[in-house]
Amino acid sequence: MLVSYLGENIRRYRKLKGLSIHELAALSKSSPSSISQIETGKRDVTFKLIESIAKALDMEVSLLVTSQKTIKYDHSIEGLLKFHEHIVVLWGKSINNIEDTNSWGVIVDLEKEGELKEIIYFINSNNNVSPEDFCNTELLPYIILQRMRILLWNCYELRGTYEEIKKCGIDWSTTKELISTFGELLSKSKSNSK
Repeated sequence: MLVSYLGENIRRYRKLKGLSIHELAALSKSSPSSISQIETGKRDVTFKLIESIAKALDMEVSLLVTSQKTIKYDHSIEGLLKFHEHIVVLWGKSINNIEDTNSWGVIVDLEKEGELKEIIYFINSNNNVSPEDFCNTELLPYIILQRMRILLWNCYELRGTYEEIKKCGIDWSTTKELISTFGELLSKSKSNSK
């Protein structure tokens, strides 16, 4: 069985798991040259070997034989903080068509073409994608398409620039506390106005 993206997937997941070709070969009871040839698309592979590699990588076979190009994500922005210079803190979830869920928090500069400044947090339900790969190839293009909606979103704006606030030691846990406090204050003000 020779699938063009199989080798790419094996290489990507092997690197995500922090394994060398030699380590994966030992775990899958194969040879390093076989793994190398499979990753570069120079060798046919049996289903039994694919199963063995998937087991060694501690993942489902379907992830190795599914083209990454066919994976579609539904992104949901759950919250947003704006800074003065079009830098935003966004957090949310992304779910794809193979039931993989990513929870994320990112800082993006929307002034230019959209630049990922920082990944604040990233949790992947299957540990099958790196934060950098996901954010750069899937999330950032979505955020850029939603740029106007994000900039017009009625949300909390922080006085000062992102760099000024970062110098004060505001990190993600502090940001979450601020968001929680704002949410509580907003809930109280809404209930008092009724």
